[in-house]
Amino acid sequence: MLPDSPEDRVETSSEQVEESEQASAKESKGRNDSTNTSEVSEEQTSGGCEELASDSNDQASAMQELELRIEQLKAAADDAKDRELRARAEAENVRRRSAREYEQVRKFALESFAKELLPALDNFSTAIATAREQEIAESVLQGIELSVKTLVDAMSKNGISEFDPIGEVFDPERHMAMTSIEHPDAEPGTVVEVFRKGYFIHDRLLREAEVIVAKAPTSEEGGESTNS
Repeated sequence: MLPDSPEDRVETSSEQVEESEQASAKESKGRNDSTNTSEVSEEQTSGGCEELASDSNDQASAMQELELRIEQLKAAADDAKDRELRARAEAENVRRRSAREYEQVRKFALESFAKELLPALDNFSTAIATAREQEIAESVLQGIELSVKTLVDAMSKNGISEFDPIGEVFDPERHMAMTSIEHPDAEPGTVVEVFRKGYFIHDRLLREAEVIVAKAPTSEEGGESTNS
């Protein structure tokens, strides 16, 4: 084999240098590609984290808004329930008040009429007493008494009733004292006689009774009352 000539050695050296440069270029390109890939990956990772953080913030904000809305709805529901309860209570109060007022009107509707009727009843009673004293025919007396009974029964059905105060302690709210007399069998200050009957309409005084009240007897010597 013939030794390489100087031209061959130069050509071989050039090829080696060229191959070395190509290898270096490939290696440099590989490093650049790797660096670029790494940078892209970091950018993608950073972008993904930012997106996740943004999504998380949006979700937190949405949850806060939802919770606030729920609280507002609860408050509105409680307020509506409270107003409903108040309205029901007020309606019940109005119903009860109306019922009481109606009952009062119903019970005392005849009060004015009854007051005007009582003098006629007094006249009937006086007529009966006079008829007995004058010995008027029994049939006439019975007719008057029947009329009085019918009238008294009708009044009683409407809550009107008389009261007999004889023996009671004088009460200025129910009795009108016409005079006072000494009475041996009565305590001073008690009713001993009735001039005109008193009446109630249900539990309300319709007319006070006109009465005579007992007083303490006077001393025969000094003319003063004795309090024995």
